[in-house]
Amino acid sequence: MKHLSCISLFCFALFSMAQEQSSLLQMYTVEEMLIQQVKQPRPVVVFVHTNWCKYCKMMDKNTFTDSRVIQLLNTSFYFVKFDAESKEEVVVNGKSLQYKLSGYRSGIHEFAERIAKKNNTVAFPTTVVLNKSLHIDLQVNSFLSADSLNSLLLRYLQETTKTSD
Repeated sequence: MKHLSCISLFCFALFSMAQEQSSLLQMYTVEEMLIQQVKQPRPVVVFVHTNWCKYCKMMDKNTFTDSRVIQLLNTSFYFVKFDAESKEEVVVNGKSLQYKLSGYRSGIHEFAERIAKKNNTVAFPTTVVLNKSLHIDLQVNSFLSADSLNSLLLRYLQETTKTSD
């Protein structure tokens, strides 16, 4: 009986771990996404944020923890969460992109500026959808609820599927 209890407990633990794994949002660095893009092209969602942005934190806490959003991002997109104030170098197509000071104590990463700039301004949060060729298809410079992001991404997939048929 004791042996059966151990086996049951072990199976429950494995099932719980599998459930937890499927509920985690798979995130890539820019470099990891570029490698994956060569192996299996997919659209990319880039979430451009800062540590001080309260709406970015709300999206982290609410939008990117929603099971529908996680499922959609994990199965149909590569998801990159990018800190616009990151000091780390990013290399895209052999070009080095870095953090640049724009004031005494402030600045922005060149990668964030390139993909999040709209009307000559970068706002936070910004959610960008890149197509399989890594060109910007959508750019939303505001907070997105889980419902809004889920609808936006589903509509994007439907429209891109229609045009590729």
